[in-house]
Amino acid sequence: MANTQRFNVSVKVGGKSYAPGEDVPIGGKSGLAKGEVERIEAQFGEWKGRTLSDAEKIATLTKAKQDLEEQLERAGEGMESLQQKLEQAEKDKGALQQKLGQAEEDNAVLAARVEELDKASKGAGKAAGNEGEGSN
Repeated sequence: MANTQRFNVSVKVGGKSYAPGEDVPIGGKSGLAKGEVERIEAQFGEWKGRTLSDAEKIATLTKAKQDLEEQLERAGEGMESLQQKLEQAEKDKGALQQKLGQAEEDNAVLAARVEELDKASKGAGKAAGNEGEGSN
């Protein structure tokens, strides 16, 4: 039996998937067992497709390489856009932190003023209550 074999269906071996017609390793630590090969061929039939020539393999791989380069270029453009958005978000975060700090200071001042007014109103209420008792 050869070290590789092709099948009419996708085959998954050791975490890697092989499309129909791709060479699948047979035997050894990372290949399909002979029983599995027989089972797949019995269920789906033997590979009847044609074998790609070296020139066709090179053309296929070149096309795949070009596709990957295009994807990489698009991803790079996306990264630049995301980087700009991140920088703007950092600026916005800084501005919001400054506003938050100012709001916390303003809140502390207002809370102190409310306490003063609360004490003053309670004191005035006691004074008014005492005046009413003294006039009887």
